[in-house]
Amino acid sequence: MSITREPQLEDEVYPSHEEDSVPEHPEHEYLAWIVITTLRRRLRDKWVTGDVPMYWEQGNKRDYRAPDVMVVDDPARSVERGPYKLWADAPTLFVLEISSKSTHVSDQGPKVPDYLHDLKVGEYLYYDRLAWRMRLWKAPESKIIEHSTNAAGRMVSETLSLEFGPDDQGRLRVYERDGTVLPLPEELFEQAERAEQERRLREHAELRADAMQDQLEAEKRTAQQAVQRAEQLAAELERLREELRRRDLSGPATG
Repeated sequence: MSITREPQLEDEVYPSHEEDSVPEHPEHEYLAWIVITTLRRRLRDKWVTGDVPMYWEQGNKRDYRAPDVMVVDDPARSVERGPYKLWADAPTLFVLEISSKSTHVSDQGPKVPDYLHDLKVGEYLYYDRLAWRMRLWKAPESKIIEHSTNAAGRMVSETLSLEFGPDDQGRLRVYERDGTVLPLPEELFEQAERAEQERRLREHAELRADAMQDQLEAEKRTAQQAVQRAEQLAAELERLREELRRRDLSGPATG
């Protein structure tokens, strides 16, 4: 069940910190993008975004976090409403940080209580893109607990009812709980291209089949007309023969 808090109008403007949205490495940006895109397609009733500042104390504009990926239990929320404010926005179900040189220490250190205790996030997943290693923390009853991967080597998100795990190229993939991997954006594009090609091939085959059917019908009509003409000629020939026989039987004409 979704829990939505009514947004509060404030005179204070909280910084958007656009500098946090500049990735240190193209791979970092790509990994975050594919997770956000996949989750947006799968969780249409949630607000899925990234690099949005999250403030947890009203009036405190200094302390914030801006995760690479965040899932908020509010489908109507948009980035145009500005930074996330704990006291005004719906609960955050899940956040993801992808390792970078400048943040990998804080990602596994102070960010853990900041997300789980201060921002009341349901789950915090950290992905080391170089080591292909994941860590997941939760804080039931305010006690931070780190969880391990399942038998398949994937990390289970109970709040999203999904699983996460790296593929053979180190890309962090999203899975259904039955182990079905959700397609990447480029895989969906390739599927759409294949479907379009198959549609065109079917259409071409159907047109050829229609043309061949028309040709077959025309040839049938021609054959039927030839049979009818042959029958007419045979009947005419028989009539002429019958007339000759009658003349032979009647004898020569007399004057």
